[in-house]
Amino acid sequence: MWKRAVVWALPLPIFVTVLIGAAVIRIPVPPQDYQNCLQAAQQSGNKETGCRRYETIWQRGLSDPVAYYTLWLTLFTGALAIVSGFQLWFLRRADETARVSADAAKLAADAANKSANAALAVEMPLVFLDQIDLVTPQPPLGPDPRQTVQGIPPALTTIKMVFKNYGRTPARVVSVHFHHRVIRELPPDPRYTLGEEMRTGLVIDASGGTYLYEPFRIINLSDADRDAIADRKTHLWVWGALTYRDYLGKGHFARFCLRWFPVDPGVTSDTASGFVEDGPESYIGNE
Repeated sequence: MWKRAVVWALPLPIFVTVLIGAAVIRIPVPPQDYQNCLQAAQQSGNKETGCRRYETIWQRGLSDPVAYYTLWLTLFTGALAIVSGFQLWFLRRADETARVSADAAKLAADAANKSANAALAVEMPLVFLDQIDLVTPQPPLGPDPRQTVQGIPPALTTIKMVFKNYGRTPARVVSVHFHHRVIRELPPDPRYTLGEEMRTGLVIDASGGTYLYEPFRIINLSDADRDAIADRKTHLWVWGALTYRDYLGKGHFARFCLRWFPVDPGVTSDTASGFVEDGPESYIGNE
């Protein structure tokens, strides 16, 4: 409001200043006008000519119509230029203020968004592979009851996995992918081509709920594979991902990658065997 009042009040002091200047500032009288004044005084017989060598701008404006018009034109043009300059200055300040306000609003919105995302993240399900075992297949391919494998794996095995939800809300399981390979090192990027869609309604409860996954898939190892694993020339790798959705319907992935660790040389107990988390970083993680 005060800026608008300043802009509207500016012409008044400018107008007064110009009028005072026009009444005070003296300029030379044109030579022709001075000579005409002298001749007129001589012809009238006046000893006191009264002819001025200098006159104010205001006097010049009153005696000369062109000068009069020019005076007022200059007055209003100057006032308009000054007011326009102040308006430009106020517009620039307003633009800077608007930019600062916009930046502040953006920062506030970003902070609010991060806070909201953090609040949502706290309530999201968080599923991880909690346990994995190498076991013998179900009859008739394996013994009854099934046995947990230790040491060097036999020719035919499979896996048993337990996923656990550490989040505060349930997780709806969508699919599970599981792969195995006997190789020294895995490729840098995983591929998930073997999996199965889970039945609708399969949910892992919140705050410690578990899901047991036992795929009907056989890990078939040749004698050469088993010998290479025993000699530590190669490894049995198991990797995959469990896909699940949160209560908002957003998809998440619980990736896992493990290497079978057979019994160390010189250790007589088979209890030293088991899966250990290993492999490239792209194979492991929850998102």
